[in-house]
Amino acid sequence: MRQNAPGPLLEIRNLSLSVDTDEGQARILDSANLALMPGSIHGVVGESGCGKSTLMRAVLGILPKRGRVTEGKIVLGGRDLLSLSPAILQREVRGGQIGFIPQDPYQAFNPVFRVGTQLLETFRARPRADRRDGGRANIISLLKAVQLPDPEGALDRYPHQFSGGQRQRLLIAAALASSPAIILADEPTTALDVTTQLQILKLLRGLAEERGLSMLFVTHDFGVVAQLCDTVTVMYAGQTVESGPVSQILATPLHPYTRMLLACHPDRGAALAGIPGSVSSPLRPPSGCRFHPRCPSAKGECSKVIPRRTEQAENQDVQCVLYGAEAAA
Repeated sequence: MRQNAPGPLLEIRNLSLSVDTDEGQARILDSANLALMPGSIHGVVGESGCGKSTLMRAVLGILPKRGRVTEGKIVLGGRDLLSLSPAILQREVRGGQIGFIPQDPYQAFNPVFRVGTQLLETFRARPRADRRDGGRANIISLLKAVQLPDPEGALDRYPHQFSGGQRQRLLIAAALASSPAIILADEPTTALDVTTQLQILKLLRGLAEERGLSMLFVTHDFGVVAQLCDTVTVMYAGQTVESGPVSQILATPLHPYTRMLLACHPDRGAALAGIPGSVSSPLRPPSGCRFHPRCPSAKGECSKVIPRRTEQAENQDVQCVLYGAEAAA
């Protein structure tokens, strides 16, 4: 990275997280790394079960049941979030410095309360909320910002009276209520049709530019990454295997898993491709590189050597024995 480049706004350093299960210890995250730069949208991409959502929830301090961080740091504004008390996380970080957009707009709202009641509750939880009119004017302003039709009337309606795309706009408004510096978006377009998905992506990009937001965007779709993100981290089986600028990784992907993920996208070629096998179980991960049982480029040492993260191009890191000191040996 350039020496004169600004430092990361949020940095995840060698984060490992395990969950105790009846079948043994499951290592969900394994030395994961990620850096979110100020004013950028950073994608986190990989198959289901690769630890993307768990990584986001670790940032918020919302760990899986019986889960615990065994190693690493999550640094925001010079503070390690893992060292903060639950009370400080709740008061200053969740819904304060960091806003969250969940995956499913159909389950995020309580169906028995009006939307206005739920959004106003979110707004009033802010430490310095303007309560002169109960926050109603501020919420209406946010609903206008997310381009929701009839924002004044929306507050008096129930969740079932909105479409999926409209509910997602409501969730975006809720995430913006605390004027956060960072938005975590956990696959917020997965449950939407492709037309609505494109509208939401354009909305998020516009809001990020207009408000100077930084964003972590979780997805399994490299097409979404190409449309929305500036930089990307590729995850596999709890590990971050490659990261860098989106344009650079689309043009010259280095890790075999990244190349195979890109080949699976229908826009990348005439013939549909796939990745044989499935993501390894966190209860019984393979030795060495976790991807080697599925990798067409695997060598003998791939099952023995744990690859190290190396910088192969400017700002492009990869974790694979085909590169770095292992390749030279």
